[in-house]
Amino acid sequence: MEILEKLKNKIENIDSPYDSLVRVNITQYEIKLLLEMVESSTLYKDNIKENLYNSLYNKFSVVPKNPINKQASIIEANEIRIKKTKHKIEQAIDYIKRNNLKLNQANVSKISGCSVNTVRKYKYLF
Repeated sequence: MEILEKLKNKIENIDSPYDSLVRVNITQYEIKLLLEMVESSTLYKDNIKENLYNSLYNKFSVVPKNPINKQASIIEANEIRIKKTKHKIEQAIDYIKRNNLKLNQANVSKISGCSVNTVRKYKYLF
């Protein structure tokens, strides 16, 4: 079992018997498995089992891949980028219309500085 191997390796690498802090990065699923193993174990006396379970449960914390604040800033940055791109394309379209040039994706791309694929994505603007 991978969880037990991680714990075993971590414990074997402890330099001193007085080291009290052991950190292991495990998934939320693996933590739940450990908690279930402690609950169903018959190897420990009840008070030791309870202490082990409580210490595992109290240290149980999961950090999401992108914390909420980071997700909000990602969404906000994306919206700003989209607005800037739309503005560039709209300005290029206005320039093309004012100068009586042919309105096509290639010309809009050249004038706006955006790629043809980006202009194609926003073709509803013209």
